[in-house]
Amino acid sequence: MRKEKGRLRSYLLAAVKHFLTDERRRAMAIKRGKGQQLIPLEELRTEERGGMEPADPLTAERIYERRWASTLLDRVLSRLEDTYRKRG
Repeated sequence: MRKEKGRLRSYLLAAVKHFLTDERRRAMAIKRGKGQQLIPLEELRTEERGGMEPADPLTAERIYERRWASTLLDRVLSRLEDTYRKRG
């Protein structure tokens, strides 16, 4: 039973590391503009700005997946914390 728990912990740890790495890369890509050319907003007139507002890229499915992953991660980290506290 202990060997199986160790494998699960290793799997979850690797999954969390990959998830965090992907999120960090995605955040950095967004900060860099994802390769898109920047448009100086000062040069645009007010009427032109309204048509250039970005649409929300998050779909309901994507929001659900993120919340599910976040909830799962919170539960796993909470259990790990409890385990380490019990062991001192």
